[in-house]
Amino acid sequence: MNRVPRGDRVVVMGDFNARVGKNVNVWKGVIGQHGEDVENESGRRLLGFSAENELQIMNTHFDHKRIHKFTWSCPGKGLQSIIDYFLMRSDQRRYVHDVKVIRGAEIESDHYLVLAKVNVAKRVPKKREGTRNQLRSERLQTVEGSLKFRARLRAKWNMVEHTEGEEVDRMWEEFKGVILGTAEEVCGRRKCQSSKKRTGWWSKEVEAAIRKKKIAYKRWIQVKTTEAREMYIVAKKEARQVARKAKNDEWIQLGESLQHDFAKNQRKFWGKIRATVKGSHEVGRVCDENGQVICEEEKVKVRWKEYFASLFQANDVPQQRVSKEVTGEEVQVEETVEET
Repeated sequence: MNRVPRGDRVVVMGDFNARVGKNVNVWKGVIGQHGEDVENESGRRLLGFSAENELQIMNTHFDHKRIHKFTWSCPGKGLQSIIDYFLMRSDQRRYVHDVKVIRGAEIESDHYLVLAKVNVAKRVPKKREGTRNQLRSERLQTVEGSLKFRARLRAKWNMVEHTEGEEVDRMWEEFKGVILGTAEEVCGRRKCQSSKKRTGWWSKEVEAAIRKKKIAYKRWIQVKTTEAREMYIVAKKEARQVARKAKNDEWIQLGESLQHDFAKNQRKFWGKIRATVKGSHEVGRVCDENGQVICEEEKVKVRWKEYFASLFQANDVPQQRVSKEVTGEEVQVEETVEET
């Protein structure tokens, strides 16, 4: 089940030889209130499997007469039970309209035919916007790029035939085409990043840890056992550690990248700064004296306190007051030293 993509619709069906009962309080989100009263060991295993994989047993969600509910019977002994099921993912529950037994079908078995009405309308894929790109205009700022652009532009412009009385729109299109075509040949183009903000630290490792934590939480909510609670606490701690490490690694990489761009490419540096602080009103991370990133709130406050204290360590230095007296075109500067 873990290998199935989340967007795919999953239907698990068959004879499980399991009786799941209708204890909705314990197995909330897995079964409905329209099952049978009996529950056996195979049923508990099926319930655990469904809870772990976020599946719901669809037979128990629809109210029908007993003859349209029980999937197996033994007329000679008067036995009947529900052991054939349809299982679907919880987020796809809305696609199932009904599940019931069809008694009239001749299938030569002591099991009855189970029918599920599921909406399988084809999903329309979202249209993706075309890849946008832009000129690498910064290459024109170099001497080599500027000379190359001018030479090619001059050569192309001389090849264009100009006639008197041409329309303004046509002349403008020719002029624009020559300029942009030459710039593209000299500078090239780059793919623009999507305007949608992405979380840089999110990875498959983080996703797996978060998913494991969610599964453990749902399992604990459903069974309410000490073992399930301990498993959830461990999974929660692991997910928090993985996410914190990923965030710290991202900030370290950003710091190294900013340091490199500050020395090599000021424009790129300030662009990253604006993109990083856009929409935020506070800085939650600082660097200590050794350049290491500090994330804890208390340590950040201590670091800021030390920084401002270092700024005011020059209190022992005499202050100078400069007074200027302007008379005509002469300027006199009188310096007085205040004793401290």
